[in-house]
Amino acid sequence: MAEERAAPTPVDSDGLSRFAATLPGRLAPLLALVGVLLSYVIHRQLVGLRFPVPWPDEGSFLWQALAFRDRFSLFAPEVNPEREALWMPPGFMVLEGLFFKVVPFSLDVSRALSALFLCGAVACIFACFRRFETKALFPVLAALCLFCPIARMAGNVARMEGLELLVLSLAFFLIERRRGAALGLLLVAPLVHPNGIFGVAVGVPSYFVLARGPGTVKRADVVVLGAALLAWVLYGLHISEHWAHFVRDMDAQIRFKQYVSGSDGGTVGRLAQPVVWGSALSLVVAFVCVRRARHRVSAAFVFAAALLLQTALAAGWLYEVYPAFAILVSSVVLSDALFALLAASSLSPGRRTGVRTALALLFIAVDAAAFQHNAFLERSLERATVLRKSFSPAYVTAGDRAAVERYLASIVPPAGSAPLAVQFLPDAEALLYEKLRGPTLRYVQQTFYEHRYDVLVVHDSVWFPPFVRNLELIKLVYAKGGAPDTRVIYERDGTEQWTAYRWAK
Repeated sequence: MAEERAAPTPVDSDGLSRFAATLPGRLAPLLALVGVLLSYVIHRQLVGLRFPVPWPDEGSFLWQALAFRDRFSLFAPEVNPEREALWMPPGFMVLEGLFFKVVPFSLDVSRALSALFLCGAVACIFACFRRFETKALFPVLAALCLFCPIARMAGNVARMEGLELLVLSLAFFLIERRRGAALGLLLVAPLVHPNGIFGVAVGVPSYFVLARGPGTVKRADVVVLGAALLAWVLYGLHISEHWAHFVRDMDAQIRFKQYVSGSDGGTVGRLAQPVVWGSALSLVVAFVCVRRARHRVSAAFVFAAALLLQTALAAGWLYEVYPAFAILVSSVVLSDALFALLAASSLSPGRRTGVRTALALLFIAVDAAAFQHNAFLERSLERATVLRKSFSPAYVTAGDRAAVERYLASIVPPAGSAPLAVQFLPDAEALLYEKLRGPTLRYVQQTFYEHRYDVLVVHDSVWFPPFVRNLELIKLVYAKGGAPDTRVIYERDGTEQWTAYRWAK
């Protein structure tokens, strides 16, 4: 049986191949991708805190990150004043905490990190492919993916999705390069988010199939693998000290995820979605093509399979970014396989050019249809965002923050009493004022613990989804009881208003 081989760079004598052999040709796809990634980062900066508004999940994770920054501890009283919250592995919080030991904290910077993580994931996928036609098509498909609504929001929320995709895409890139460090990165993925287990389940076996051979484990690979094992040992020791609370939090987390994953038809319902079975079908066709050409299956193929497996078995807020990336990766895998068959065909250079162009346009059209106005990919946006035709008005300006800071500085607890507890709505907006915490003022968030609060600061905004705002306000104001002292702190543009509700201690 003939030995399987990696897909070579085509050596056709047509114009595209001659262009690919020049320095401008080799650099063109990379420069195009850099332009796409820069555009994505700039767009995220323009959106700021509008899409979405500061979200409760960001407070849940970033208060712990700030605790790690300040005390090398994950105990965040803003989330739970009695004990550490243990519902999520600490990889994201630890990394963010270490980063903000060096860089001054801001919610906007933390969101920018998520955008950079997603860009890094896209760059790793790009690096998995060597065929010029594939690399030339990739920036267009990457732009369609990154600028679809779910990817725009996932790159503008301080959550784990961007980091998880970066870790996994880098791991599969290293599998493609036959490097042992891939195993270390795969082991790190579940410490970032439990969904990383899908990458482990698919990636570890694929490593031993695709990356086996001499010279695959170098000193740097051993260091990465050792660091991953050490991280797991430290995490194991940590949860052993809080075992009862860990079991309780994880049980609640698993029950909630089972409930969410079972909604809307569960696994069967997700598999029935065209973007899911269509991506799976693309992988099947790609597999047939590479076997016919006697090439080996690429690590990107396996990465797409892992993303589809996760999509089928798990659901949650922002999880739709994983099938979005599955569409991107499966499209590129299939296009690469078809371009390989075309390069080996007996067609004349002119006909090859025509078929290649038709294939590229077909992939662009199909992906554009898959990414835009797709109800399945936009489920997380339904109640979390408000769509407007412009970026006006701003969500928070320097003047707004100064007015709220003056109010927070003006309120003091009665002599001899505990610090005033302040709850914000939206919850995570308290992160904008985290430096004001002190002996007389603290923040709380109703995530894992029903907090008592003395002051509620509500930001009514045109960007704050009315359903979420009204539901939370009913819970926080009317369910609390009593008659608060109400004061409008600041107003702007006829749409932005900050109101303080204060109850007597």
